[in-house]
Amino acid sequence: MVSSFVCNPIFIIPSIYLNYALFDKYYAYFFGGRSQIQNMYLKTNGKEVIIETRDGESKPIKNTLFYDAKRIESKWENRIDLGYGANHYLFIKGNPQIFDKEIL
Repeated sequence: MVSSFVCNPIFIIPSIYLNYALFDKYYAYFFGGRSQIQNMYLKTNGKEVIIETRDGESKPIKNTLFYDAKRIESKWENRIDLGYGANHYLFIKGNPQIFDKEIL
């Protein structure tokens, strides 16, 4: 009797929707250390940046590969989500020391 009450679609469908909505909103946190940018440096040629992630890896990325950069500002967080290449996601969180929105 308990399983028929808990598995009723009236209770399951809102639960699935809420899980999907929360995952869609906070997807960047599921990637954790490998996708949070610690430092981002512009190279002297102006066409590439060097990105250092929280897991200690650094890699050069061409500026033309960046897409879908969006800034998320709320009462609880200040974050920039961006993608590069084929399905690689990065996010910048916190207060930057030097920040130029037009370059990013």
